[in-house]
Amino acid sequence: LLLLLLFFEGIHGELDVEQGFRDLTELKNAPLGGGGGADEPKVLLRAAEQPTNQEEEEDAHVSKLLSQLPPDVAEKLRQLPLLEVSEEDWLRSNPLDIGCGVTRGPHWRWGSKVNESEEGVVEAPATLPGWWRVRWQSGHSNSYRYAVGERDLRRLYHHPVVSVAEHVPRLQWWPDLDKPFAEQAGKLDHPIILTHTLADQAWAARNWTWDQLRRRVTQPLLNVKQAPKQHPTTPFHYFHHAPMNALPDLVKEQKRKSYTRINMSLADLLDKAADPAHPTAYSYADHLDAWGLQFAAEAYPLHPYMVLSPTMRPETEHQHRVTRVWVSPPNTTTPAHFDIYHNFYVQLLGEKTFLLLPPAAWQQLYLYPLIHPAQRSSQVNLDSSQSEQAGSFPNLGKEKPKGLVAHLKPGDVLYIPPMWFHQVTATSLSLSISVWSEYNATEAAAKAVEDVPLPVKALWPLPKKAAALRVLLESLIAGLDLKMNVAEFVYWALLDNRYKHIGHLRAGGTSPNLAEEEKVGVYCWNEDYFNEIMFEAESLVRDRLTKTVAIFDDVRRQAGDERLSIFLADYFELVINALLGPDNVKQFLRDLVFC
Repeated sequence: LLLLLLFFEGIHGELDVEQGFRDLTELKNAPLGGGGGADEPKVLLRAAEQPTNQEEEEDAHVSKLLSQLPPDVAEKLRQLPLLEVSEEDWLRSNPLDIGCGVTRGPHWRWGSKVNESEEGVVEAPATLPGWWRVRWQSGHSNSYRYAVGERDLRRLYHHPVVSVAEHVPRLQWWPDLDKPFAEQAGKLDHPIILTHTLADQAWAARNWTWDQLRRRVTQPLLNVKQAPKQHPTTPFHYFHHAPMNALPDLVKEQKRKSYTRINMSLADLLDKAADPAHPTAYSYADHLDAWGLQFAAEAYPLHPYMVLSPTMRPETEHQHRVTRVWVSPPNTTTPAHFDIYHNFYVQLLGEKTFLLLPPAAWQQLYLYPLIHPAQRSSQVNLDSSQSEQAGSFPNLGKEKPKGLVAHLKPGDVLYIPPMWFHQVTATSLSLSISVWSEYNATEAAAKAVEDVPLPVKALWPLPKKAAALRVLLESLIAGLDLKMNVAEFVYWALLDNRYKHIGHLRAGGTSPNLAEEEKVGVYCWNEDYFNEIMFEAESLVRDRLTKTVAIFDDVRRQAGDERLSIFLADYFELVINALLGPDNVKQFLRDLVFC
């Protein structure tokens, strides 16, 4: 359990900087969609090899960290109770019944076949306890085990876009304030529902009712969202402040389908939410402190729902936590999106349903650009059908993304790991509190923009600055050893995904089959600028590159490759926008790929 500390501290190998820049012209000529091979460009930066016995190194590092902590704190860390998801938890959370959908489970075997994807329907319990009769799409039927250690089946929940394989497991948890469990939940990196936590012991859970809140919350609720009511649910699409807001033609569709804001009393909101004939739907979220210190005190303690790092101190924990209150009338939905924090979602009144997908689903969900007002949200409509959207989003047509469902009732606490997609629907009038705490990988990735200036000089003309940025980005991808060159990464993660249907081009196209004469652009590779930059500022570029590679190498160590891809794509957008503005981001990305 003490290896938890490594998630935040970690062992990080020093970087070796090879003498001299590789020839970047090799990189620009690399074929789109190609692999590595003997002619792969030489990497400027490469991490030193890890120790051969990494576990011994980690144990020694943990012991060193613990020796630097006060004895009572170190002892508490050593005695952290173990938080696990068992087979019993999965079975209890996903009972089978006649007519439900299933596919093969983790313990099914038939000769050399393992985990076939064919779907079936449960017909009836079989003769033996724990066995069920299933008829498959192919027409044949057989009996299968569904018990602890013998899970031949996995329950499916039908959804038009997502392959929903089971419900989020529910765990009973009896908390001890001296033994925080949030770090263990964070280490699982998987959604779980915790019951019997402090959520059902706090004063708010035992005493708050809608009638009481109607009387007590007398100040106006600020910035309540409102939108025309839709059937079967009303989506509240995000529309944040973002650089692309300066380009009305790029955001007009998002603005058309998003909400407006008004101020209203809680009593007025509840009255209108209770009227099924009212033409407008509402949704409210704000910091819990906006309701007054008394309400915040009644909802506390919230400390157990914070994922703490060793650098946090109890007296400053409020600086690392965001606590929000949510009032959601029935049949209102927040479309699929992800947050960059650890999220413990505490359900106090009413019920909600969450559809959750792992970070890897970004490829099928087609994120909006980070500089778009719908940043971190999916362009795919999860309430529409897969077939209707496959033409616009080819990755969705190839394979349904895999997800989980969570139904929350009062007293439930849902842990949502950072960057897990979630679409949330209130199935009744709902009151919830979410506790966000910092994700170290997010903080690390932010340093690439906040702490490392671009390798440009103020007096350089803009085209030369753009050339220097291109040198940095191409070298960054090569230095991280992603098994793809910059053209492949940009096309895969940005141009053919986030920017497939968004953004302006002034020159050239984006088809992978462009003829040579069509591969013209605005920010194409410029050998003269490259030579000038190397002559005037090689040490500057090398310094900024070394620091940036080190930052993203640290992000990969903490967050894994799927999240690294998202963070890197974000970085590309941010630095291009900072130098060239939002109207030139897609053109620069396009030219990185084709010229």
